[in-house]
Amino acid sequence: IFYLLGVALTSAITNNCIWRDPKTGDVYDFSSLRRDNNWMVTDVDHPDKPEFRFRYIFNFCEPIHDDQVDPADQVAALKVTEVLSAEVTLRDVFGRLDRTTISSDINVPLPGFKITYDSETFCFSGARAKTILNIACSKTQDSSFIMMNPGADSLVNCNPEFIIHSPAGCAIEGANSKSGSSGTLFYLFLFVCLYFLLGTFYNVKYKSQKDRKS
Repeated sequence: IFYLLGVALTSAITNNCIWRDPKTGDVYDFSSLRRDNNWMVTDVDHPDKPEFRFRYIFNFCEPIHDDQVDPADQVAALKVTEVLSAEVTLRDVFGRLDRTTISSDINVPLPGFKITYDSETFCFSGARAKTILNIACSKTQDSSFIMMNPGADSLVNCNPEFIIHSPAGCAIEGANSKSGSSGTLFYLFLFVCLYFLLGTFYNVKYKSQKDRKS
């Protein structure tokens, strides 16, 4: 039982969907943002580039699910450029899971955190492509991510940035947690379970010894 408890706690801490802020100790669980069919955001149409359409596909905790992408490549964000006039679709990796950084420096005046997927792709401007995802704390979740820099010149835009308001942006443990004491309650619950487990074991053992003596 102790071994199983240890494994469970270790798995929770090392889960790709859980992040602890090294500055505050706050813990965030964003597993609810993981999707089997990915997230997809379409940029606004560009009046000066009507022949192009730009879509951004990304996921959380695991690589995106795409028939044309090998999961072993750890692709977490993809930019799809549709050349409407030529019926051509270009696909560029705009973030890798193994190049993920997370910080509390969210780009809006709200509690939350920011995930940045870096890549090895270079844009026309020569900058390295990356995708920035802001998760702001909220009691309810938006239906989709919103692009924070829509209408930018997407041919040279190497750092598309998005935001969503979601309970995933609220700390589940720490000073800024939803309840302010969820972590303490968890360990208290664990302590009580262990207390009753050891108490039951002791009573059974004590009763067995007493029966043998009598």
